[in-house]
Amino acid sequence: MQNAPEAQRRAWRLKTASHEYEVIREFELDEEEAPHVVPPEELQREFDGWVRYSLNTLRSMLGAMDRVLPDLSPTEESRQLKRLLTDLFQSGRLVAFRREPRQPALSLFVKPAPPVPKDVVDAAVLAQEPKPAQATPTRNVNVAQQDSCLGSAAQDGTPFCEVCENIKRGITT
Repeated sequence: MQNAPEAQRRAWRLKTASHEYEVIREFELDEEEAPHVVPPEELQREFDGWVRYSLNTLRSMLGAMDRVLPDLSPTEESRQLKRLLTDLFQSGRLVAFRREPRQPALSLFVKPAPPVPKDVVDAAVLAQEPKPAQATPTRNVNVAQQDSCLGSAAQDGTPFCEVCENIKRGITT
């Protein structure tokens, strides 16, 4: 087994209902990958799924191995593909390993969130900040003027709250 430069390595991904495989040519096999090669007998069970779901990938693989099928009926093409795959894997010219399935790129399905304005504070940040012992007023309030206003309103009978006044008059909304 010789190591092929990574840029020249040709690999094909083939999926079935339960597994995903990477197939490479035998001369591109690295020594550390050799123990992970799936036996050809086990791969033969996957050929039907490969023919059904990865026909173009199989044709590309065979083309790289200098094997081209003539125009055949779908049934005959399927039979010939399985025969050629069996020959290539049994002879060791192609090897396969199980790979973790690739996750679809979420950017194809999910739009990115709009940018958060700078004046919005994250609730997690607020939860971490210590609460002040006593709230301090943010504006200066003229207490004497407020007292005078409320006192004169009480003498005139001016209502302080519109909702309370409506309840007092028996008006409900």
